[in-house]
Amino acid sequence: MSTKADLEVMVTDLKQKLKEAEEELQAAAGKRPVVNVSKDRKFEKFSGTGNFQIWHEDMKQYVDTRFKDKELQKVTFVYEHLVGNAKKEVRFRLDITKCTADNVFQVLDSVFGTKQSTTQLLQKFYGRNQLSNESTEDYAYILIDIMTNLRSKEPKKYQDCEAMMKEKFADGVNNQQLKRELKRLNFDRPELKFWELRDRAIKWMDDEKPT
Repeated sequence: MSTKADLEVMVTDLKQKLKEAEEELQAAAGKRPVVNVSKDRKFEKFSGTGNFQIWHEDMKQYVDTRFKDKELQKVTFVYEHLVGNAKKEVRFRLDITKCTADNVFQVLDSVFGTKQSTTQLLQKFYGRNQLSNESTEDYAYILIDIMTNLRSKEPKKYQDCEAMMKEKFADGVNNQQLKRELKRLNFDRPELKFWELRDRAIKWMDDEKPT
């Protein structure tokens, strides 16, 4: 008789197979997946404090999808979502009527983005292992934060970072049995996404807790 854990794994596998089938159909039809963008989405305005990398990544994806090649609309939308020192910096250094949205992002990144170089961030990423007092979930978010900073530096190079994230996550966890399990999954199930691998790791740790 199947246990609840077995059923959950089966459901996850079925969802993955369904997604793969949909992608194959889209590829066969010569179509790219459709990205739906809500025009009513509310964005937090960036003032110069908070995590610029996360705001930047969300904002760029939104304006690129919604406005496509309408550069003036992109710039206007981004500028309208700046306040305080962030807006002052852009207004002082750029002519909004003549620049691109990427120009705005570059100015903001130079002032409010991470000051670490790509090399330093890579060293931090590969050198960061799970701490003894750190949960598996928290460790995963640490890797996500570092990768977010890397992608803000070189978005094209690190846009597809699934394999890199999964390999480091498996190498970096401090539970040796979990490490072996994650490496096995990376080998046997290379199609798994990072978040799926993370969720399986969290569940594995929960199942191993003494009752």
